[in-house]
Amino acid sequence: MLLIDEARITPGTQPRRHGERRRPPASRLARLPIALAAAVLAQAVLSGPAAARSADAYLMCGWQVEPRPQSVSVDPDLAAAGLSQADVRAAFEGWNRLFERHHGFPIFVVHYGDWWEADVLLTAHGWDRTWVQGACDPAYVRRGSNQSIVFVGARDAWRNRELLAHELGHALGLADHATAAQVTAGHVGVKPCGDYVGVMSYCAGPQTWFLDRDAAGTGLVLDGQLVRDFWRP
Repeated sequence: MLLIDEARITPGTQPRRHGERRRPPASRLARLPIALAAAVLAQAVLSGPAAARSADAYLMCGWQVEPRPQSVSVDPDLAAAGLSQADVRAAFEGWNRLFERHHGFPIFVVHYGDWWEADVLLTAHGWDRTWVQGACDPAYVRRGSNQSIVFVGARDAWRNRELLAHELGHALGLADHATAAQVTAGHVGVKPCGDYVGVMSYCAGPQTWFLDRDAAGTGLVLDGQLVRDFWRP
């Protein structure tokens, strides 16, 4: 999730509200019998691409990263957040595969220089919950080249491996997709779940993440189409 807060980034200071990423049982795919859900996902993978739509349908505030790889400075010590360097690379993988296919380059690359020179800072320090602060937050104070800071907190250590790919989507400018009941104070630019099922949706499970192609005939839009149309006007 990406949340705004009136406080500036100060280690040891708690944000005003965090909210939580939830997996509601009312998910459209969760209600389907397993065999039917599998058929829907199989059709999505095999069907041809859908008509393009503007990236604005998926963005938090109209801001998105430039069409180039985004450098990520990764905290060398993520143990308190339940993560390893391998977990970070795994979270990059789904995004990178789709961007390489549709745009010819990986969207996330590790930055080995000073942290303030990276496009994204990923750190286990500063907050005890997992969230992202960046360009869509009017209170965000940019340091160096950091367009976003991904905080991975110890209180979310038990689920950070699952959360990280979602949080990285916010670093690209992508919005949460959720029902009205799932939106808590502090969320930024939330979109309705609608026809999108993928890593940025609270209404879909991991089995739908980073699938390519459109689910023709089902009314569903997958991450492959989202990435394909990411820089489309």
